[in-house]
Amino acid sequence: GINQSHPPHSIKQQKQNKSFSLQLNKSSLAIQVAAIVATINEHPALAITGALTGENNYSEDLSSLLIQAGIVGFVYFIVAPPLIMNWMRTRWYKRNLVEMYFQFMFTFLFFPGLLVWAPFLNFRKLPRDPSMKNPWSVPKDPSKIKGGYLKYPFAQPEDYTVD
Repeated sequence: GINQSHPPHSIKQQKQNKSFSLQLNKSSLAIQVAAIVATINEHPALAITGALTGENNYSEDLSSLLIQAGIVGFVYFIVAPPLIMNWMRTRWYKRNLVEMYFQFMFTFLFFPGLLVWAPFLNFRKLPRDPSMKNPWSVPKDPSKIKGGYLKYPFAQPEDYTVD
């Protein structure tokens, strides 16, 4: 009968498979050798940049570097934080999820600048009593304030006196 475990063309296929795997092994070996040579022999890359000779082809002047750092620092600490704080103040109750994400992202990115500005920017509502000078002041007559001004429920005017 016919031997089904080894058809007549299987020997040819086995030779092709062996040669194919040998080619794969050779190419993978070549890639590994090239990687090792590239890491060991790094001097040609240094010669192109001029690091071996002490010359730097891409040297940047110190004054231009300081000017660029000053511009970035000015924008980071002076310009951006008030804009971000005002954006959050105006859109706090109207924002959607994406806008909230961007507000929190900018808060994270510009946090040092926001800390610099935080003591000087006050977005609390002004008092409704004209006798109160500051938002943290105590009203002279709380019963005259529209909408009420209660430290706690059922507070009496005597509770608002400053000792």
